[in-house]
Amino acid sequence: MPDGTILDGEVTDIHGSPKFHVFDIPSAGGLLADRRKAIDSLHFNCHPVFVMHRIVKVEALLTAKLMGWEGVVFKRLDSTYRWQRSPVYCDITEWRKVRL
Repeated sequence: MPDGTILDGEVTDIHGSPKFHVFDIPSAGGLLADRRKAIDSLHFNCHPVFVMHRIVKVEALLTAKLMGWEGVVFKRLDSTYRWQRSPVYCDITEWRKVRL
């Protein structure tokens, strides 16, 4: 991974087995579709790292429910990265968090 690479993700620990789930790569800049290509080109030297791929809404919600996740974040492929955390500060047309 190149120096200066910034990943957006989340660590989960189910039954003492930590995993890092990569959602985005803000340091790549541009639109989400371009940043997804940048993520796909990375080679991770650590295990376990999971890259979250594009899936349809129904599949995402079913998967999240089965895996016991807190929720799902949906992002538009033509959206830019926003550094704010709270939905209060974001344009909900670009991304939306759905809690289960």
